[in-house]
Amino acid sequence: MSSYPVPPHAVPVSAGMMIAVPLELVTSPLKSGRDLGEADRSALVIGGTEKIRTGGAVIFVKVVAVTEAQVRRDGQVRAKGSPVHHATLGPLEAKAGPDAAGGIAERAPLGARFVKGKRERLLARAFMIRVIVLMTLMPDARAQDVIAALAGDLALVPWARPWRPASARAAGDWRNALGPVPLEELRDLVLGSAWREHQETGCPSAVTIGTRRPLKAGSLDGTLIRVPDTPANRAFFGSVGTGDDTSPFPQARALPMTCCSCRALFAMPHGPAGTGKPAAEQSLLDQAMEEHPALFSPDWIWLMDRNYHGAARIARMIRSAHVLIRLKSDIPLKRTSQVLPDGSYRAELSGDGVAVQVRVIEYWVTVEGQEVPEMFCLVTDLMGWEDYPSHRQA
Repeated sequence: MSSYPVPPHAVPVSAGMMIAVPLELVTSPLKSGRDLGEADRSALVIGGTEKIRTGGAVIFVKVVAVTEAQVRRDGQVRAKGSPVHHATLGPLEAKAGPDAAGGIAERAPLGARFVKGKRERLLARAFMIRVIVLMTLMPDARAQDVIAALAGDLALVPWARPWRPASARAAGDWRNALGPVPLEELRDLVLGSAWREHQETGCPSAVTIGTRRPLKAGSLDGTLIRVPDTPANRAFFGSVGTGDDTSPFPQARALPMTCCSCRALFAMPHGPAGTGKPAAEQSLLDQAMEEHPALFSPDWIWLMDRNYHGAARIARMIRSAHVLIRLKSDIPLKRTSQVLPDGSYRAELSGDGVAVQVRVIEYWVTVEGQEVPEMFCLVTDLMGWEDYPSHRQA
């Protein structure tokens, strides 16, 4: 077996240089011979070499990639492949599951109108999915800078064919070729994982409501998100704030559904901004109940602000989950009981031919600078004041 000669003196080494080591020679330095565990703070070593002694000069090398070697006639050692086949988002991908981006990429057809997909040296499906995700964390960066950040130290590897960050135009073509489906699949994997984690193990500092049967609390409220000002976006999403659609940016309206304690996102139905906030958000709540029925489970209570969704939607929600809603002063309530020991009372909330029995919680809040306190009115389907007293829900 041929081997490299041992030099008479140390070879000059500088930061940024790469060292190639045959995989089968990498071994554990532990005297017991066992593999390194998470609790072990040690580097791996090269088998067959002299043992490292305290005080000796040692090069510590980070594993950047494990790939096939390509050796040139003059002895140069290079790596087969490209950074696009090795780069990951690290811990950010844990929620989606092992190699989720790779699995999604394998199922994703590329639009032939934009790229042929045969040459995957500068860009590839899974790499581009990760680039798009990273773009959301680097909103002010150029596409090439995002690609370089994702490649990281992989860009320093002496690849058989030189690699450079793809151009913004090439990245745009690949993004268009992928389309929205792969990113939607990845989104559903990540959000689904967050929901299952909260259902199975709960949140470490969960906000709960109730004593004998605590309910986990989630928040449901609408928001506007600016999107790039392209003709297609403006035609689909529209904008708000001006009557003639001259707002600087088109806007998507979204309905984030989050955990009240840790702000984990479970779902975010979205669509056009619409001409009115109430109607647009009511449509998104319908979408949430249709597409994410598991989120409306009996052990959760959803907190909602003053955008009134109507008696019919509330009735639909409380068939499987619970609600605590801040009500506007112009929404009529028909009182059906005396004041209960906790200060709340029962009432009927009606509309669209539907009547919902609710418990009403009213309290006053003193606002700095205002002479008259402001009254808040909450309604809930939790009728038992003993288990769910008004002061705990307010």
